Amino acid sequence: MFFSGVLIACLLSLPLGSVGAIAISRTIEYGRWSGWLSGLGAATTDFTYLSLAVLGFNLVSGFFTKYEWLVKLIGGIILLAIGITFFIKARNNAKPKIKKCSKKKSYGSTLLIGLTNPNAIFLFPLLFTGEKINPSSTIVFLLGAITGFLLTWTLIIKLASLIGNQIKDKTRIMYLCFGSIALIGATIFFEKALELL
Repeated sequence: MFFSGVLIACLLSLPLGSVGAIAISRTIEYGRWSGWLSGLGAATTDFTYLSLAVLGFNLVSGFFTKYEWLVKLIGGIILLAIGITFFIKARNNAKPKIKKCSKKKSYGSTLLIGLTNPNAIFLFPLLFTGEKINPSSTIVFLLGAITGFLLTWTLIIKLASLIGNQIKDKTRIMYLCFGSIALIGATIFFEKALELL
């Protein structure tokens, strides 16, 4: 069960969406610590939802099913604001600068986005349909998940830091790419919210 937890945490941590783009851009702009805290914010929500799914809290799943339109709408607004910020930076051709970014901002913004996109609570039942987990296995599984989240985000931020050194002179392109990813994410969230109304 430990390695199952690691595997699912790695899958949930893949930087395929806007949270990954935010964590990577903060790594390049503000340094590894800010990027890692951004990844940790996303991992916190994923771990919370994963824990709820493992412990079988159908009530939480029911809440998100009932109010999914509102959750998606809030997530879309947050991503829209982040996307606009990236485009403003691209227009101003802002250069990455190593300075401190608030720990609360680094952690809190991705935590909020993660809260509006509870993938883990729906992903776990799909991967482990019908499998009963006893309490001792649950603890081992969740320890594996914590390990997986920490390892994956540490690796992602390390790679982003290495790549960032190569693309610092192409910041306008980087901001346009990250802004586009955030706006695509916002569009998807708004579309889903409208479908659910």
